[in-house]
Amino acid sequence: MTQARLIINREDAKKLEQLLAQPEIDRLPVAELLLDELDRATLVDSCECPADVVTINSRVRFRDLETHSEHTCRIVFPQHHNAEDAEAVSILNPAGAALLGLSCGDTIDWTMGNGRTARLEVLEILYQPEAEGLPC
Repeated sequence: MTQARLIINREDAKKLEQLLAQPEIDRLPVAELLLDELDRATLVDSCECPADVVTINSRVRFRDLETHSEHTCRIVFPQHHNAEDAEAVSILNPAGAALLGLSCGDTIDWTMGNGRTARLEVLEILYQPEAEGLPC
């Protein structure tokens, strides 16, 4: 399967690199995968980020093509993850890591926490801070 093109805004990439450099984080299995994704991503300024791209703090609707289930989540950094917010998904969560940088209609095969490979498809960006002109 061809890998989807990733677009990540420079500010998100910088914060993500700083997060992944932390000793307690860099040993997590998702850390290496995220670094690989950053390496292959096209970096853009926030004001140049297309409105249909999943960024940090985006609210996104996606489908697991294996289970046919649809989900809505908001991708956040771990320090902003709140267990009481059912939609908040940390960028260190496999689903959050998989979705970052994808555009509407893109699919990605990603190993989930239980070892299952999921094929996720971005259906809709419900909110993206860059499209609203808001800083992340």
